[in-house]
Amino acid sequence: MRFLKDPEPVIFEDRLHYMMLFGPRPEGTPYNDYDPFAPYYYCPDGLGFNMVYQDIVELLKNLTTSEVAELRKRIISCTDDAKTHYRAYIADALPNRAADEYDDAAKYMHEMRRYELLKMFPPEDLSLSTGTQFSEAQLWAVYALEEFQAAVNLAEIPPFSDDKKSMAKSQYIEDMLELELPGLARKQSPLERARRAVRRQRSTMMDAGLKLIFATKHIQYALVLTHSNRIQQERAEHLAIKDSRMKGLNEINRLKDQAVEKALNLAASKWKEDSTQSIRIGEMADIVYRALAEQGLNVALPDTSERLKAWIKPVAPDYARKGGRSRKTVQP
Repeated sequence: MRFLKDPEPVIFEDRLHYMMLFGPRPEGTPYNDYDPFAPYYYCPDGLGFNMVYQDIVELLKNLTTSEVAELRKRIISCTDDAKTHYRAYIADALPNRAADEYDDAAKYMHEMRRYELLKMFPPEDLSLSTGTQFSEAQLWAVYALEEFQAAVNLAEIPPFSDDKKSMAKSQYIEDMLELELPGLARKQSPLERARRAVRRQRSTMMDAGLKLIFATKHIQYALVLTHSNRIQQERAEHLAIKDSRMKGLNEINRLKDQAVEKALNLAASKWKEDSTQSIRIGEMADIVYRALAEQGLNVALPDTSERLKAWIKPVAPDYARKGGRSRKTVQP
């Protein structure tokens, strides 16, 4: 085949054949203990699509095999629901059109732009029959898995697939025509079969590569959703902490206002009872400080009683503002 002249080079390398499909796992092969679903794939390191598959596994590691299988079915129902939402959406956005136009547009989106429908109208119910809650990112990871598996299935089609079973998997136009119109098929020479194998392989690998591109896009979107959700969660946690701190500050400020009011009332009362006019402002600050602490207002009080003098100064009489020691000790 390498001696055949072909005007068009092969676009996609046949690297997908390095993906080995195990089901069940052959004896002697390394066990892939982080792969939560069947069939078992083994991706050699160093290949680009291996990173895609590992991202899929990482997003689905908390789900069981049956839950992943259920999610595969949910993709179908979710896109059906999205199609209904899309029809209602365009009918509302573009009124006064024929019903067939809305139906055709919705049908086209469902068949050709299914992934865009899912982005526009993600599922509202994110629960499985097992009671497990799945994320939108996990739904897209399963969608990527579907495209990934389709790429592997296409890559497994042998170049010289003349049997009907293999040709039925092929999307190559000559294979499809031969299956649909077997009467037109004629016996081919070895050279013609070789040329057809090259064209079939190119067509198949282009289709497989396209599926792999879609798988990559889907997993990228899943990772973007995961990152976005993480940022939103961190922002919500930050706001919750900030709100908690603000509530704490507000409570402290409320207690401080209450403590200031009590300090003024208590100081005014004590000075009113001070018939000998012996209590100076510093001593009164100490008396009031101890009294408020006993009432459980420690969190609202300053560090020392010295700072409390500024609180009670507005009600202090002139003699209490004079310097010097008190003429006698006054008990609180």
